[in-house]
Amino acid sequence: MKTPLLVINTIDDRVASPEDMTKTAAISGSGQVKFFGEKGHCPHGEEAYQAIFDFIKDN
Repeated sequence: MKTPLLVINTIDDRVASPEDMTKTAAISGSGQVKFFGEKGHCPHGEEAYQAIFDFIKDN
């Protein structure tokens, strides 16, 4: 896939493991994996929001 892909989550998500996230990002030629926070399914906070903003801006 040629579409840039940002895979973002927490380290200890019970739904999507870090291994699954890495495999998903590998589908894209320019995929990135970013982890923020320890638990939960969706990271929150300024650092996570900034990473999303930067990814969109750069891609």
